[in-house]
Amino acid sequence: MAKPRKPAPEPERHNRSRSAGELIGAAGGAAFKRFGFIQGAIVSRWPEIVGDRYARVSQPESIRFPAGSRKGGTLTLLVEGAHAPLMQHLGPMVIERVNRFFGYEAIVKLVTRQGRIAAPNGGDWTQTVTQTAEGGFLMGNPDAPVKLVEFGSMTCPHCADFDKAAMEAITNTYVKSGRVSFEFRNFVRDPLDLTASVVARCGGPASFFGLTTQLFEAQKELFARMQSADQATLAAIDQLPPPQKLPRFAELAGLKEWAAMRGVPSAKLDQCLADQSQTDRLVQMQSDATSTYQISGTPSFLLNGKVVEFEGSDPLWTQLEAKLRSALGS
Repeated sequence: MAKPRKPAPEPERHNRSRSAGELIGAAGGAAFKRFGFIQGAIVSRWPEIVGDRYARVSQPESIRFPAGSRKGGTLTLLVEGAHAPLMQHLGPMVIERVNRFFGYEAIVKLVTRQGRIAAPNGGDWTQTVTQTAEGGFLMGNPDAPVKLVEFGSMTCPHCADFDKAAMEAITNTYVKSGRVSFEFRNFVRDPLDLTASVVARCGGPASFFGLTTQLFEAQKELFARMQSADQATLAAIDQLPPPQKLPRFAELAGLKEWAAMRGVPSAKLDQCLADQSQTDRLVQMQSDATSTYQISGTPSFLLNGKVVEFEGSDPLWTQLEAKLRSALGS
């Protein structure tokens, strides 16, 4: 008698139903075990629920419901250090947003517990970039014990040299682990600098540091283009109203094509270059640096809020790294 044929395996379907583990992914596995599938989503979507600012300093730890109920629960948040009083103060807002996420009154009480928040992206803080209140872009752990700020100009050769010599070590040796945060604040000096700064900032936090490094690498080429430009053309551009001036400088320097090749849509760049608020912000940043810290040249640095002084003839990064290590106690 012939053996019964085994049914053919079901073909792989792109729209097939998926297991909870697949839907959550590896990052949500721990949350699934701790909260269950529905409540576990609160962890993976915490930034969406409370916003990036508060998600960076807090993390859901547990939800406890009354016996036999899925309403009227208590949410315990793990909160980074000094932010605990703030998150407790914001308790009503957090409860309201969590309940909106669930679609019913799941939470009625918020409890906070101080502790260290796990680094995102598998422990790599270099993937966390945010814009600061001062207008700069900060890479790394916002609560890092050591905070390094650079005031830099896109047309400063010494800034380009520093970027080439130091950025790999800053990111991989210091920022990645969460021990140091690095913020770059544009310190504009001339029309080309202003234009290039707007280009670097146009894509927002995600692309800022990559575009800044590439602009430093292209600095000599930008200089050459501007030096070969007709002086009458430059004078005519200088007389244009502000919303037209930066787009023309960008065309003359080849920055529009340069940015498009690096993923900045032309329409988006045109919008950024014509936005007077972008120019005003950069000018204000330069004024703030001058008045608050007496910054007069670039690159200049703050280490934990104090201006870094350099002495002797050792390279800039050699001296700065020694100060970083001292601040870290290593």
